[in-house]
Amino acid sequence: MRNRYLSVAALIAGCVFFASCSGLSESAQNVKYATKSEAPAACKEIGEVSTGSLIPMFDMTSVKNSLRNKTAEMGGNYLVVDEIKNVSGVNGSSNGYAGSGRAYRCPQS
Repeated sequence: MRNRYLSVAALIAGCVFFASCSGLSESAQNVKYATKSEAPAACKEIGEVSTGSLIPMFDMTSVKNSLRNKTAEMGGNYLVVDEIKNVSGVNGSSNGYAGSGRAYRCPQS
């Protein structure tokens, strides 16, 4: 019975680990982004986006991809990444990354 619980725990841990690796959706490939700056003047802010708070992302690229995906889902085409931070566990070791930013809709050039 103990081995069964260990197998289930390993399966759950694997799912959480792989879920934290975010790929870029097709619509998000058109989302441009900048870090810690302002969007172009003609752009309209449509909302805030965040990721990795509950389940940290595996790496910084996954955080950026997840934020771009969320921006695209909101109908945005520009993202300002405000923060990507290391998420620490109980013992102080790194559990992964989380990030936040602002989604914008900009005129197409």
